[in-house]
Amino acid sequence: MKPILQPRVLDLSRSEPPLPAVSEEVVEKPHMSRTRSVVLPEDVPAKRLYGVNIKDIDVYKTARTKVKHEKLMRQFVENTKKWLDCVDTKYSSAILVKVMQMAEYAFACQKKSGPLKKRAVIECVKCFYDENDILVDALIEDMLPKVVRASWLRRLEAMLYDYFFC
Repeated sequence: MKPILQPRVLDLSRSEPPLPAVSEEVVEKPHMSRTRSVVLPEDVPAKRLYGVNIKDIDVYKTARTKVKHEKLMRQFVENTKKWLDCVDTKYSSAILVKVMQMAEYAFACQKKSGPLKKRAVIECVKCFYDENDILVDALIEDMLPKVVRASWLRRLEAMLYDYFFC
């Protein structure tokens, strides 16, 4: 026999000040967009909370992956810009190919990271091409056959390192 469930009763007997009323009107401002932007935290959020694995949730998994990709991209751009500060050559395809090769190895363990690598390379080398993103994007497409793709052994090594030490 099932137990009979009693409905919950809201106790309003406390004498607390009432909450302010919330207006249901939506005020349209020309400079505001209707899409909600998500502010990503600086650090990667934990995948276990109170002993429960919350990485199973698809929305959380994509948000966590996005934070990890952004953090990795920021680190790559900072380190590469430090190296590129000592170089003065403009319009050098050799520098572009080297930065693309570094991005290939830096993002080896990330799945489907093509747009992420491209964005990181554009951010690093656009100062050599008069801040022209479209030109750098076209040059990346032209120089792509010169980049040696990371081997499966290199990707496996990066994934194992990421699994055990990160």
